[in-house]
Amino acid sequence: MSEKKPLTNTRESKIAHGYVEGYASEILVGDVLLKIPPDVNYTPESNGRVVPGKADQITFGLRYPDIEPEDSVNLVVIKVRRGFEDPGFSRNRIDRETWVDIKDLNDLGLTEYRKNTKSTAHGYVMYTPVEGVVRTPKGGPIIYSCQGNYLRVVSCYTGFELQDGLYVEYIFPYALIENWRKIQVDVQKFVAEMGGM
Repeated sequence: MSEKKPLTNTRESKIAHGYVEGYASEILVGDVLLKIPPDVNYTPESNGRVVPGKADQITFGLRYPDIEPEDSVNLVVIKVRRGFEDPGFSRNRIDRETWVDIKDLNDLGLTEYRKNTKSTAHGYVMYTPVEGVVRTPKGGPIIYSCQGNYLRVVSCYTGFELQDGLYVEYIFPYALIENWRKIQVDVQKFVAEMGGM
């Protein structure tokens, strides 16, 4: 009889991945061993059979109650998985699109790109740091791909390779866009401190 795989985002799934309450968790993501402190909440996910000490992806959350007191708009969701960054592909993503409006938002330090579309899927609005001053750890451009509803932009996400084979992506509510620099630094530091660098 085959064992039933525990449901993702359950205590049973965490335990199956090697979680022991009160102790740091060591989980291999790709070829990188992350050491997750006991006070950090996380959700491990495996596509196939669950193996203790390994995961295909781990999800974390960082809250910013000092910036936004409302819980629904102060959470940055971080996903760590095996993957690679292709700076050329990222830059081409901006260059190959047709934008109806491009403007520098100097107060934010970002350039905004908008499509003339009724779609509000990720990428209908994009942002990059003005003049590319801020880059990913591998030297590629930071590009925020945003989605929304028909009234406004709701959330933005980006991703980068922190070290060979370890890809980090994060999504945050648009209400935090003014704090993009701080969030980028915090996310890098958060993962790096667990051994992601």
